[in-house]
Amino acid sequence: MIKKEHVREYIGFTLNSNLTGNHTITGEIQIYEVWWIGVIVPSKLEFKVELNCKEKECRATLR
Repeated sequence: MIKKEHVREYIGFTLNSNLTGNHTITGEIQIYEVWWIGVIVPSKLEFKVELNCKEKECRATLR
């Protein structure tokens, strides 16, 4: 599990160069909006990245 707080930029992953076959990366991004009247509105985004890797190339699909 990778947990980053207060991230406002890109988060990247480095994959093993010998990676072949099908793999899945899943994650969740939690967002808290603070309204000017003091109300906190939580929301989350779940994502799934499917990788199909052959030799030195991977095809990624975001779901």
